[in-house]
Amino acid sequence: MKQITGAVPGATINDAVLAMIGGAMRRYLQAKDELPEKSLVSMAPVNTRLEGAASTTNTISILRFPLGTHIEDPLERLQAVQLATAESKAIQNAIGAHELTNLQKFTPPATLGLAGRLATLTGGGGKGPVLLHNCMVTNVPGPNTELYLLGAKLMHWGGMGPLADGMSLIWNPTSYCGKMFISLTSSPNIVSDPDFLARCLLDSYEEMSEAARQMTPSIPASKVLSKRRKQGPGKPGQVRTPA
Repeated sequence: MKQITGAVPGATINDAVLAMIGGAMRRYLQAKDELPEKSLVSMAPVNTRLEGAASTTNTISILRFPLGTHIEDPLERLQAVQLATAESKAIQNAIGAHELTNLQKFTPPATLGLAGRLATLTGGGGKGPVLLHNCMVTNVPGPNTELYLLGAKLMHWGGMGPLADGMSLIWNPTSYCGKMFISLTSSPNIVSDPDFLARCLLDSYEEMSEAARQMTPSIPASKVLSKRRKQGPGKPGQVRTPA
């Protein structure tokens, strides 16, 4: 992930995750002939309590970010996501990952429940003329130390979100001991082929990694991206359709 974020100045791990998910949803919808012209929008609950604040109470805000599903080039998509998140002062002021992983100050079930209630309110309950978001991305860092239960080592760390009317597609990125895990919670009427969507996520990651590897370190990323735009997206990435 460091190589990917290094390809676009100012990009963070969160930006890369959003762009990767955007690439996955683009591939999935493109294979289903349902890709919209405008970008899909993700909603993200963010703890905006300032680091070092006297109170340890979490202050949850619901923010919206475009996923860049209308952009084919993976690095241009990442740059678009980075520009969108950089404009949010709430993201800039959000507490650090090390604070989120302090279990004495952070209670995932309670926070996730609050985020779910806020999401259903801001999403319009799936009804009405305006839908403010298409999915939710909740990025909560996990522990950096190995966990054991009765001598058995925890190998996989995942998550799931509370589905509700108007919020039926939730991505749950998290981390554990230097590895990232991305889980998907949805319903069959929204994601009819979750296995294919999971493959699309892997393809999106590989596409972003390959694009980042092709970057020349001696050339500023802004010039490389500009050159890539002039040359066009090139050969589009192969979309693996389900068997």
